[in-house]
Amino acid sequence: MRKFIALIISLTLALFVLQAQTLIGEWQTHYSYERMQQVVNAKGVAFVVADGHLFKYDPEDGNIKTYTKINGLNDSNISKIGYNKSEECLVIIYENANIDLYYNDDKIINIPNLNLSYSNLNKTVNDIKMDENLAYVSTGFGFFTINVSKAEIKETAVFNMSIESLCVFNNDIYMSSDKGIYKCSLNNNIQDFNEWTIFPVSQNYQYSDYTFSDKDINQIFVYKDRLHFLAPSAAVFYMETDGSVHRNMQGKEITNVTPVNNDLYIAYNSTSYICLPTSLNSHNTYYASEVLCADYAGNNRYWITSSNNYLSLTQINENDSQINYLNNQIKPNGPLNNYAFFLKFENNKLMATGGGYFLDRYNTPAQLSEYKPDTGWTVFSKSQIDEVSGENARDFASVISEPGKEDHLFVTSWGEGIYEFRDNKCIKLHNDDNSTLQDIFDGDHYIRVDGLAYDKNGNLWTTNSFVSHAIKVLKSDGVWTEIYSPDLANIENLKSVMVDRNNVKWITTGNLKSGFLLIDENNTFENTADDKYKYVGNNKVNQQGANISFRFLHSLVEDKIGNVWLATDTGPYVIHNSKDIFSKNIVFNQIAIPRNDGTNYIDYLLNQVDITCIAIDGANRKWMSTSTSGVYLISSDGMETIHHFTTDNSPLPSNNVRSLAMDEENGVIYIGTTHGILSYKSDSQAGAPDYENVSVYPNPVREDYEGDIIITGLMNNSTVKITDLNGNIMKQGISLGGQFIWDGRNQRGLSVKTGVYLIFGSAENGSQGVVSKVMIVK
Repeated sequence: MRKFIALIISLTLALFVLQAQTLIGEWQTHYSYERMQQVVNAKGVAFVVADGHLFKYDPEDGNIKTYTKINGLNDSNISKIGYNKSEECLVIIYENANIDLYYNDDKIINIPNLNLSYSNLNKTVNDIKMDENLAYVSTGFGFFTINVSKAEIKETAVFNMSIESLCVFNNDIYMSSDKGIYKCSLNNNIQDFNEWTIFPVSQNYQYSDYTFSDKDINQIFVYKDRLHFLAPSAAVFYMETDGSVHRNMQGKEITNVTPVNNDLYIAYNSTSYICLPTSLNSHNTYYASEVLCADYAGNNRYWITSSNNYLSLTQINENDSQINYLNNQIKPNGPLNNYAFFLKFENNKLMATGGGYFLDRYNTPAQLSEYKPDTGWTVFSKSQIDEVSGENARDFASVISEPGKEDHLFVTSWGEGIYEFRDNKCIKLHNDDNSTLQDIFDGDHYIRVDGLAYDKNGNLWTTNSFVSHAIKVLKSDGVWTEIYSPDLANIENLKSVMVDRNNVKWITTGNLKSGFLLIDENNTFENTADDKYKYVGNNKVNQQGANISFRFLHSLVEDKIGNVWLATDTGPYVIHNSKDIFSKNIVFNQIAIPRNDGTNYIDYLLNQVDITCIAIDGANRKWMSTSTSGVYLISSDGMETIHHFTTDNSPLPSNNVRSLAMDEENGVIYIGTTHGILSYKSDSQAGAPDYENVSVYPNPVREDYEGDIIITGLMNNSTVKITDLNGNIMKQGISLGGQFIWDGRNQRGLSVKTGVYLIFGSAENGSQGVVSKVMIVK
């Protein structure tokens, strides 16, 4: 019985490991849902668009579900959503005018017609209104209608003017535009602008308390069987049956209106309140902080999103001036920002900043987030950072954690200095008052700091641009110092820092002097006589002796055999073997790839492509991100393109990728785009120092398992041989870093039979070996 129980426990644990294990080739999204743009009620369930991404909250079970290209959507970057009650369908319209219809039975139908045509039109979606089974979509070029029951575009009206809102009333259709209000009978051809007539509104307002023009109106809707109009600079007005216009709801601060039905609409502003009408001439006001969007959830309950970046389910009673919060702080776990300016993976976690700069600062509020695969995302409080530092923290650039101390972080700011964190809290701001950091304008506290890197002695190096001493070091003893030489006097704009295996510091230089600076202080800061400096920027040539140039050197990284790869706006370059770099004639090698078309012609790898970042995986392969073409995975020698991921063939929400970070141990690449962070489980893994922790999963391989068998914990580039118990070879090859993949087939491509199979691994130099087993059940 004990043996039986132990067997059950071991099989359960094996199943748990298999379920928890991210599969090779699997994508995950790590989107931010901080900036909530729209909430729509669907039979008591809330659908929310936050910074272009969609999630659902069901108050019955409290579950939050996110929707992406990974689990059914056909595109990214949502512009507007609307719910068609007649067909129980969520209409999803993307920024590029692609359309998804998500029905109540979880069926999603894509309508790409508009996305594929009208390429030169302004496809901005301003509003969606429903009328029975039709959705009327107001856009920057005119409007179109969707027959939701047939899942097709019914008509498209290209008027070359921006339509803000459409409304159907008494067999007529009304539209507000940047040229005024228009009306057309539904019996006419509404696609023909000649069928539309000017419909005057403001001139029929007989009072003097508010002035507005028809061009100010950006929302038309029906309440109490009367047309209503929102003019945000004035008020909410309505038209009586005799054509006279009256004010229904005052308040110049009202910024938006959510029509619900003939008996209700919600008006709100971005500072302090929600208004609900009680009749044509009166309303109640309820105070709520900075409402961004709202919708009616039924039974006097309302969905509200506000500036605290949460969705709330509230209850509002007519006789109560208070808003009662039933469910508060509803939001999917994620980072603070979808603009992933900088990523770094170390100490078993991903760190992300959402700041940035160009020549000057962006004034982006401080955004620092970190992700641990076991626990999810943690975000850092800007108010706590501001309180401790005494500054308005902005434009966070690089982040680094102290080696071996994952909760001790330093973050650079393009304006304030370097922020220090412990245990997820800011503890200090290093600036010109307490360090060697300098401000650009004396006494102005304007300190431009970017790159960060630890050297092999535990000293933290950073760049301090546009000052006399632009390289600063926080030594391992906690004392600040600086590096200066007359050779560095004219190099002011410094960016990233990389420390190579020889403890040489590579510091990129920006803009008109794009290149890099080499520094070796020879492990002493006091004795400058033995320091070495070298600036590499002018007269750059490739291996053919041809001059090369680039305006931006975004970053550089050293691979596993000592080559340094440069990410520039004219493609990738590699400097072979960083040893003795000060004495070398430095050549910017371009990877020459033969065309293999019967000629001797070659093409340089990704020539003239803007490479924004390069990351090295466990098999010494190169991940390269671009500003226009997504992400490439290149073989270790650069000669083969293994993957090229874009918005067309992957879940990437944008082809503009700004940053990369590699988790070598688990083979996961984190990809930071301008619209969010994703991760991809690759087929490589960092090599282990020995064979002490070799594992095989799944093991046993059950009859219903359809994936690959993964062997991990191998030494780098191990020779692997898989045999049956009789010694017949099933598969053999070389591990990718420390990982080997077997598809469960023999060398003839046939699935192997039930049985135990032996896995032999041996080190590249033959010094060590290992034998493991895997059980396969058919």
